[in-house]
Amino acid sequence: MGNYFNARRRDVRQQTKLGTDFHLGEVAVGLYETYNKGVGSITAGWGAGRIFNNYELNNSAILHLQRWFVQPGYAYRSEYFQAAVAIRLSRLNYAKGKISYSINANDLDHIQNIEQKNPILLPEIGIQAGIIFKPVYLGLSVATIFPDTNLWDFSRLNATLILSTTIGTRHKG
Repeated sequence: MGNYFNARRRDVRQQTKLGTDFHLGEVAVGLYETYNKGVGSITAGWGAGRIFNNYELNNSAILHLQRWFVQPGYAYRSEYFQAAVAIRLSRLNYAKGKISYSINANDLDHIQNIEQKNPILLPEIGIQAGIIFKPVYLGLSVATIFPDTNLWDFSRLNATLILSTTIGTRHKG
């Protein structure tokens, strides 16, 4: 498996606008077992990325992170319904950083809390479910972190509405 998340913003990196620039790449290997209408899997992997925050007066924070993870999951599919669940156990390590200590006190507290707790163990759960109207799939995916993350100002919930279509099909025979 390969995954790349990209929320890059050149204007933030060049410090012409306030905000966040983030990217994370991951690789993983795994095993899977097929069942009558489903697939069970387990994957393990590693990822690395960088978070750059630009604050007022050209103050910034750059955090380099690495993530090791193990993720068991199960997916089910019938003619009209699809669902999946996975639990990801992650170990986040903020390997290095460069922080302007004149950023606002609240953001500085969050960064110092990350530094004190580093490495951070995070269990996550992801659930996806949807309806199949061939050739269209309409679904909802929700992922959340179990523990309270207020000390680090992590986003605990991510939701995605999915609309996809299949173009062409393979026929046996």
